[in-house]
Amino acid sequence: MLSVSESKSVFEKIKLLLALSTRNLWRQKRRNSVLLIAIIIAVSGVIVLNSLIRGMQTQMVEQAVSGLSAHINIQSAKFRDDPWVGHGFIEDSSKLDDLFLKQRTLRGWTTRLHTPVVVMSERETRGAFLVGIDPERESISFINDLHIEGLTLTRTLDNSVIIGRALFDQLRTKLGHRIVVTLQNVQGISQDIGFRISGVYDADRNGIEKQYIFTGKRALQQLLDTTLISEIAIRFQSEKDAQQAQNFIVAAFPDLDVATWQQLNPLSAFMFEIVDVVIFIWLCIVLLTLVFGLLNSLLTAVLERKREIGIVRAVGLRSSMVLAQIMLESVLLMVLGIVIGLLFAFLFLFWIHEGIDLSMFAAGVELMNLSPKIVPALQLRDVVLVVGTSLLLAVFASLLPAYRSARINPIEAIRS
Repeated sequence: MLSVSESKSVFEKIKLLLALSTRNLWRQKRRNSVLLIAIIIAVSGVIVLNSLIRGMQTQMVEQAVSGLSAHINIQSAKFRDDPWVGHGFIEDSSKLDDLFLKQRTLRGWTTRLHTPVVVMSERETRGAFLVGIDPERESISFINDLHIEGLTLTRTLDNSVIIGRALFDQLRTKLGHRIVVTLQNVQGISQDIGFRISGVYDADRNGIEKQYIFTGKRALQQLLDTTLISEIAIRFQSEKDAQQAQNFIVAAFPDLDVATWQQLNPLSAFMFEIVDVVIFIWLCIVLLTLVFGLLNSLLTAVLERKREIGIVRAVGLRSSMVLAQIMLESVLLMVLGIVIGLLFAFLFLFWIHEGIDLSMFAAGVELMNLSPKIVPALQLRDVVLVVGTSLLLAVFASLLPAYRSARINPIEAIRS
């Protein structure tokens, strides 16, 4: 343990180092100002870009989970390869109620019946998926949040349909008109069914509007004369909860195919997995570039101050103090840049907190299963990573200049 006199001596040394480092930084205003601006731009740019990428990552998961797949989707083993109603399975409501009541982390579950169909209006013909739903249970999916013009579905026995705006425009029909869908029934026979359009929905993505037509599940079962369902969609409070419950659900449905949202949305899952790698690579490129600038600046400063360093060494300043001084200059400059950079980043993120509209890039955005509006998601771990890595690289960049300054011969430096 340090004595009072030793503690005072250490404090005086630190005070001296801070005074010398601050003075030296102030002397080279132009060079250090340029470097400081570079640090501010690098730190704020990395934080902002990381937040946008994290926002996209969060949105990918939300779009996938709030879609028809949910966190976990249970289907017949044949259904994914051949989505025909005959490849469904019988719904055991009492078993499902007993099973899911035990899952405290469950957000909700629902059953659906869906099949590919050919849709015909009075003018046009298009392909789509007809999905029979239980409206009361669809709070787990995007269906519950759709903006609908006209009437929505309220019961499983509703035999009207709601269709997407994009498909509605393609069919060139009107609200309240009838459409005819052609599908294969349970016997594998082509069957035509007429529906009245009760509502038109608007979704975030054009692809959803073109792809899905919704009707009541029980109504569709009666029209097809079947009790089969195509899937059970289960949504949990979080991804972690879903992973913990997966083995339990697999054991409960040994004869069915239990798939996660990652298996049903491989592109979104891939994009989600590589986000951390992209952030790390981006961080390395920016900060390593910054380190070379900092290293060059410090080496130049050491060469310019060679005579000065020789004089202070000659009057008794130890080489360890000179080394610490150069390293402290680097750290002080980096700390100042980090503080200002974080301030600018937080202000910019607050300015765009409602999101950035990417509707002009709609095709590319939909390909990645994203909404046209990207909302930034600032994560503490990213801020800590940027700050920690920046400080570490500042120390690393100062090692060579500090070592060279500590090795300067006082006599030769004074004579030069």
